[in-house]
Amino acid sequence: MIAVKILEIFALYATFGLVHTYLAKIEFKELVAKKYPKFLPYYRFSYNLYALIHFSLVYKLSPDIDIRLYDLPKPFDLIMLAIQYVALAGVVWVFYKIGFKEFLGVAQIGRDIFENYDSAILDEEAELVTDGPFKLCRHPLYFFTSLWLIARPEMMLDYFIAVVCIVMYFIIGAKYEEKKMLIRFGEKYESYIQGKPRFVPFLW
Repeated sequence: MIAVKILEIFALYATFGLVHTYLAKIEFKELVAKKYPKFLPYYRFSYNLYALIHFSLVYKLSPDIDIRLYDLPKPFDLIMLAIQYVALAGVVWVFYKIGFKEFLGVAQIGRDIFENYDSAILDEEAELVTDGPFKLCRHPLYFFTSLWLIARPEMMLDYFIAVVCIVMYFIIGAKYEEKKMLIRFGEKYESYIQGKPRFVPFLW
């Protein structure tokens, strides 16, 4: 029974990952721009809203596996909590650098309302950010989010499997994102990634 539940969790998260990745494809966005140009400024916000709903359903539908892997005693539990706070601060740092409104999709809607939306950029004004947290690694948002998820004082088996699925998605998604960045920024991005770790800072 436990094996079946584990497979169910993997299947649910895999479905989310596949759909989420497909909807993020440049080709799909170009199709939306061609068929529904007036919807394009609202695409990013709708995409994030859908992802939130879909992920919530995956989390809700995932079967419980009531097996505790560990429960750290003091002071190790406090150390883990401190790491989580650092990771959360890192996530905020990343959003500050990339622009949270742009990431969320609110900025695009604002530009459309004030008739300042450029459909040629599809759903977001992408800038190559190489300073701040992006000096540490190529995907600091994935790194800090993973760190926040992993640094748990108590670890249940079902939660651990979910984290494994999410981190796997980050790894696959990062490779796809880098292909898009190379297309968009070319040699500038290729120069940036030279000698820069993908996920873990200082890990060459």
